[in-house]
Amino acid sequence: MPSKFHRQVAALPFRQDEDGVHLLMVTSRTRKRWILPKGNPIKGLAPNKVAEVEALEEAGVVGSACRKAIGAYAYDHLNDDGSIRPSKVAVYPLLVTEQMDDWKEKNQRTIKWIPLKRAAKRADDEELSVLLKALAQSDAKALRRIADDLKKAG
Repeated sequence: MPSKFHRQVAALPFRQDEDGVHLLMVTSRTRKRWILPKGNPIKGLAPNKVAEVEALEEAGVVGSACRKAIGAYAYDHLNDDGSIRPSKVAVYPLLVTEQMDDWKEKNQRTIKWIPLKRAAKRADDEELSVLLKALAQSDAKALRRIADDLKKAG
């Protein structure tokens, strides 16, 4: 039986510094809502690699994405014709190692580094906000562990 949701993949670009964990959020192209870089699966490419592609194209960041999704959220995608398409997005943490000066969608989106504790309030998708709030309440332990694992993997 086919899924009632359109499947997508998102990157959760993050960095750690002395001030804690920060997430990189982007605006959507049309409605300028605060979201994560995301897109459709790419045939022959693992979902975490798709997340890396989306992060580069939409937010101009390079990094390693975890092989396992940290969670998922649903939202209603507004199509160009005004119709709504229910979508389910798998979220892959991506430890940012480089931020580009120029990238594919730079002139179509705004990007902003946001402290993890405030990111849930910034997110415009309710279920994404819930996911980010849960990460913040865990005191970012999951993201710190993922960052350590990704650094070790090289």
